[in-house]
Amino acid sequence: MSFDGFGRDSVAFWEGLAQDNSKSYWHAHKLTFDAAVAGPLAALAEDLSVEFGDIHRFRPQRDVRFTPDKRPYQQFCSMAAASTHPAGGVLYFQLGLEGLMVAGGAWQPDTATLTRFREAIDQEDVAASFDLARQNMLDEGFDLDGNRLKTAPRGWHRDHPRIEDLRLRNLAWHRTFVPGPWVFEAKCRSVVADSWRALDRWNLWLGTHVGPLPVSP
Repeated sequence: MSFDGFGRDSVAFWEGLAQDNSKSYWHAHKLTFDAAVAGPLAALAEDLSVEFGDIHRFRPQRDVRFTPDKRPYQQFCSMAAASTHPAGGVLYFQLGLEGLMVAGGAWQPDTATLTRFREAIDQEDVAASFDLARQNMLDEGFDLDGNRLKTAPRGWHRDHPRIEDLRLRNLAWHRTFVPGPWVFEAKCRSVVADSWRALDRWNLWLGTHVGPLPVSP
């Protein structure tokens, strides 16, 4: 089945779930979820897989074992793919009442990856290419995750000229689109595909200058 947009009933479904996130609500409206959300998500994933490879669709149930928030269902649908570049990185999609969000890069990378990143941007030529890659992402409407260490990472001086970059804890970008009528049309596919291509250029920069990346979303 070719993707031609999410169902318009998805808005009412998400609004209802936000008011009553319960198993009773879910089962009463599961046919709507299947037709307006799950079915189109599967079709979108199938379409995008031609260019981006295998795509994992996340289950709607939340893992509530280790959180005080016991709401049983996610209030969005989501999926992710590994970067098309062999060095790794991820591509992510999420849709709910808060909008359509796309993201990519290395989310919560391990210490070894962050160390390689810091050592890379301490080199003048790599730092210049990082600045260019960052500006390109900003020009395309993406925001760099701003999660940073409170102080300089171990082994680096707090007066380093690139201390703000050295303090980064995530190497990921994201963008949230305000949903409009296009979400219910085939145009939605182009928005996601164009965004993933831009995010994968960032994955390529990371793979080139930082090395193998974690691929778990």
